[in-house]
Amino acid sequence: MYQGGITVIAGEESEIVGSCVTVARRDAAEENRKEEVWDKEIKAHKDCLYKEPGYTYD
Repeated sequence: MYQGGITVIAGEESEIVGSCVTVARRDAAEENRKEEVWDKEIKAHKDCLYKEPGYTYD
């Protein structure tokens, strides 16, 4: 239910009719988060983010 709820909320908030929303969650060790998550997932796809995170590594 929780995973589906996130997708529904994200779809409703995007206000784009007929759009698809994909939400992924992956654990990453704190010492690897910048390289594995920030650099590869967030920074690399910044133009696609619906909402930017409230933190930065830059």
